[in-house]
Amino acid sequence: MYIEIVGYIATVFILASLAVSNLKTLRIVNSLGAFGWITYGLLIGSSSIVVGNAIMVGINIYKYRKEQLAN
Repeated sequence: MYIEIVGYIATVFILASLAVSNLKTLRIVNSLGAFGWITYGLLIGSSSIVVGNAIMVGINIYKYRKEQLAN
């Protein structure tokens, strides 16, 4: 039951990121959700969840830095 709460919290962050219009904030909030899913994936032993969300975090970091350099 407690493990499921981690997944629900991660979902809240991912959904909240979709409501954000500022790209910097979107990347941060989305990454928090992805870290939540990574934690969830580790807790349940799902490598596909861990790998997919680790890639998402990597993309967010790359895009965030690229946007910072453009400004």
